[in-house]
Amino acid sequence: MMLMYASACSDDNDDLLPDETFEILYGDVLFLGELYRGDSTLIRRSIDSLLQAHGTDTTTFFATAETYAQDREKMQRLYSKTIERFEKLSGSNDSLQNTRDIGTHPEDY
Repeated sequence: MMLMYASACSDDNDDLLPDETFEILYGDVLFLGELYRGDSTLIRRSIDSLLQAHGTDTTTFFATAETYAQDREKMQRLYSKTIERFEKLSGSNDSLQNTRDIGTHPEDY
């Protein structure tokens, strides 16, 4: 989904997020999109805050997404980890409580 919007592209790997960080953030971005789907302003603020907390921005996020879109193995791993992350975050009856876990716990992967 988000990969289709990856308009920024960079050949400089220094401008890309590490795989582990991107894979966590990608799942969290999707979760936030679902959690706040009725409020695009809240979605944007939440995603911006998440990326800022990880010292990155949408340009770097989308540039990293573009590299994943071009690599089948990375995409398979990303989808697998995203499903696991989404299930973990949405597994509780209180999804808002789970927002405290967004962007954290890389060891859960």
